[in-house]
Amino acid sequence: MKSRKQSFEALRIVAMCMIIAMHYMTKGMALPKLSTDSSLSNHLWWLFYAFCLVAPNAYVLISGYFLVDKWNEEFSVKAYLGRGVRLVCEVLFYSWLVPVVLGAFGVIDITSFEFGEILTMALPIEQEHYWFATSYIILYLLSPVLSMGIKKLNKEQLKGVIIALLVLFSGFKSVNPYLISWDRYGCDLAWFICLYIVAAYIKIYGFEKIKNVKQAFGLYAGLAIVYFAERPANWNISWI
Repeated sequence: MKSRKQSFEALRIVAMCMIIAMHYMTKGMALPKLSTDSSLSNHLWWLFYAFCLVAPNAYVLISGYFLVDKWNEEFSVKAYLGRGVRLVCEVLFYSWLVPVVLGAFGVIDITSFEFGEILTMALPIEQEHYWFATSYIILYLLSPVLSMGIKKLNKEQLKGVIIALLVLFSGFKSVNPYLISWDRYGCDLAWFICLYIVAAYIKIYGFEKIKNVKQAFGLYAGLAIVYFAERPANWNISWI
């Protein structure tokens, strides 16, 4: 059991490295727009990005895997609320402290902030200053309801729910060439709930289709390549 938990912690570390890499590529402007750059190196950057894109989902899957057994009819409200408050405080710590530190070192001019920007930093969860934090905290608050509801379903019922959710949130969007008004590219609570249910199913029933690490990595790599391959339709790939 200890070795298994260490594996999950290792996965968290790898996922965080992937998130840092994605932020470097996007926020750091290391990933040029493909509409103006069709070089081989740029496409390799995008391929690397495709392999990293799973990282936020991995965090939610890990949470669902462990939280589904944490809550039952006799769960401690005090412990539940206490953890929720800690999560909120962690978000507030970074949202409030980072601008102050950057302002103190002259990186940004705090006095130039507009009211909307100040409000976003002051209320980061309500204003979705960090989209992941907002969705994750709400997911955590819903987790007792989700966990106890999941346990009321049998294997076939739960599998049916998962298939329906994946068709709606993944399958339909993958074949629809038009932008869906409610689609936020997996950056929202609805998708996190879907991932939570998938993780709970894996924890309770396992995933019989994957029997070893080699198969798991093959599936992961294959899906990352599919995501990468879906995008070149609008690219000018001059290096092929």
